[in-house]
Amino acid sequence: MKKICAIVTISSLCLLAAAGIWALGTNRGNGSAGIKISGSGNTSAGTADASSGKTSFSGSGTTVQEQPEILIAYFTWADNTTVTDSDAAIAGALRHYQAMGDAGRYSETDAVSSASLLPPGNTAVVAGFIRDAVGGDLFSIQVTEPYSPDYDQCLDRAAEEKARNTRPALANRVENMDKYDIVFLGYPNWWYSVPMAVLGFAESYDFSGKTVIPFCCHGTGGLAGSLRDLRPAFTGDTNFVNNAFGVYRPDTLGCRPEVNSWLRELGFNL
Repeated sequence: MKKICAIVTISSLCLLAAAGIWALGTNRGNGSAGIKISGSGNTSAGTADASSGKTSFSGSGTTVQEQPEILIAYFTWADNTTVTDSDAAIAGALRHYQAMGDAGRYSETDAVSSASLLPPGNTAVVAGFIRDAVGGDLFSIQVTEPYSPDYDQCLDRAAEEKARNTRPALANRVENMDKYDIVFLGYPNWWYSVPMAVLGFAESYDFSGKTVIPFCCHGTGGLAGSLRDLRPAFTGDTNFVNNAFGVYRPDTLGCRPEVNSWLRELGFNL
């Protein structure tokens, strides 16, 4: 059974946004500063929730840990829809690019990979790169009611959820959230923000004392207002890192070097 991913592409393309990364402050703690981490994991990308190499870190705004526990949670369209007609889905993606004037650089094969019409999705790919570098557990955020594989229908539902500020029911849960010290949180840019399911995930746990590090896959809209909208979901003494990673949709598969550079900026010694 085939699946689709990353409406990150859709929100940006449909609205023809050209926004860059927003310069935002941190929620609590000291943001991107104060994370010093050494060591690296040696794991492969994937979707299994399995512990791997551990790291040590210290820094202002965090509690010194010899072996911090890392969670890499992400939302991707590929894990939240079911494709029954892959040919129709691919054709729909190509029509979407054409309507946005962005079809010239895509073949049909490129449309499949760039729009993440087949798993793993874009955010899952980036999550895998992060895990390869620092270790940790992977967790795919999934809703109980899958989104349509049709671009327009999925867009309509996402827009309605955002307009109503609803939280779609989640199908899975991190049972041992208390053990994690660092949580990477990945998402696509949906309507210049985060999917409502990601907000629901963030509001479902107590992140007090944890460091939360966002990453985003996007089209021409960049991170848009995602950090602004995501930050209030974290209360208490959560160290919300403002230095989020963003990658343009077509560049996802080749962004491992950029991911590693970003992790080093955060203080990870790879």
